[in-house]
Amino acid sequence: MAGNPYHKTAQLAEKNKTPVYGCAFNPFVKWPNAQMLATVNTNFVHVYELPTHQEVIKKRDSAEILLKKADDFWSVAWCQQPSDILGVPITKLVVGGETGRLYVVDYKTMKAGRELQGFRGSCNEIRTNLQCPTLIAVASNDRAVRVFDIRCEAPLLICGGRNVHTDKVMSLDWSPNGAHLVECGYDHKIFLWNFAEPRIVEHLKNATDALDLGEQPPTVDYTDANQEMAEMIWSPKKKALLLTNPEAFAQDVHFDSVDCIRMRIQKDRMYFVSRNCAYQPTVAFWRFGDWDKSKEVVPEAGEPNRSVTQLSRKKMPDVPVPYFMKFDMDADFRWCVVPGARGDILFYSLRDQEGTEPTHTIIVNADQCLIRQVAFCDQSKFFVTVGDNGIICRFDKKPTTAH
Repeated sequence: MAGNPYHKTAQLAEKNKTPVYGCAFNPFVKWPNAQMLATVNTNFVHVYELPTHQEVIKKRDSAEILLKKADDFWSVAWCQQPSDILGVPITKLVVGGETGRLYVVDYKTMKAGRELQGFRGSCNEIRTNLQCPTLIAVASNDRAVRVFDIRCEAPLLICGGRNVHTDKVMSLDWSPNGAHLVECGYDHKIFLWNFAEPRIVEHLKNATDALDLGEQPPTVDYTDANQEMAEMIWSPKKKALLLTNPEAFAQDVHFDSVDCIRMRIQKDRMYFVSRNCAYQPTVAFWRFGDWDKSKEVVPEAGEPNRSVTQLSRKKMPDVPVPYFMKFDMDADFRWCVVPGARGDILFYSLRDQEGTEPTHTIIVNADQCLIRQVAFCDQSKFFVTVGDNGIICRFDKKPTTAH
């Protein structure tokens, strides 16, 4: 077996050593510029610089978000607002966690401004739509997904309803073109939402056009009584469309809680990697649709596509595996790096569909503190891990695999 493609090159610990649940690289900073990393723990936001010519982690900034009520941040995402008068995009950070309150933090001043509202449970993950970088999607314990424009405190889209999740939503991801959103939950259900539908496109355009002019998005006129009542409960400001009909639905990819999912597009087809936790943990590589397209059952109008092709399934050692541990994949769609149950990270080859075991394992923490998130930088030249011991670790690609 070939050697591990990445090796540990640096680590940095915050003084308080409290658990770090979430991290994210700034996706608007491209290689070979120094990569910028944000992390969150308790009510703090930290920013680090990771140079591309040095294998180090440099602390750049730190800010305590002053809150009216105690909170514990679990997730962070980078966004960009339209250019200022100098033509420079305005970079923002969005953080959220235990209370379900989301805060928009100005990257230049590291001060919280707008608070995003409408949640009835904790925030488990925040992801930015890179095609429209003022839009974020948020997975919540209240069984719904909300899409916000960070310039408006109310959501613009709410994906939910009685026929969707029966438990908390744990993870989500945008398609690279920003047209689809996939999300998964504690009830092991996975849904794919199509935001390219004409009524959704029109609604988002009207909302973002108004925000571009410094105005509030128009309110939504409801014609169906049931939808109007649902909107009064879920979106009292009436800025959101309530979406209840996903494009596709899977319930048998996993049979236990699914706490992380990621999406890639290869040759115009969407592929997914997802992981379930607990006593039979697996990492699945799959797609919607039948293996033989000629045999695929076309769903009736308004019904989701339920056909799934499972391409590969990987085993995870050391059970049970706790939930809330986010993996990541490299840009070449070659490696999936998954947090394990003993302070380790497991490497799975996405190109080996027959293999079921991790190809490599790295012990990150001798004290077996859990790794909570893995995140690759631009072009996947290196990645970082964060975890329960408050330590950030950097892993660089070995020169023999750098090409």
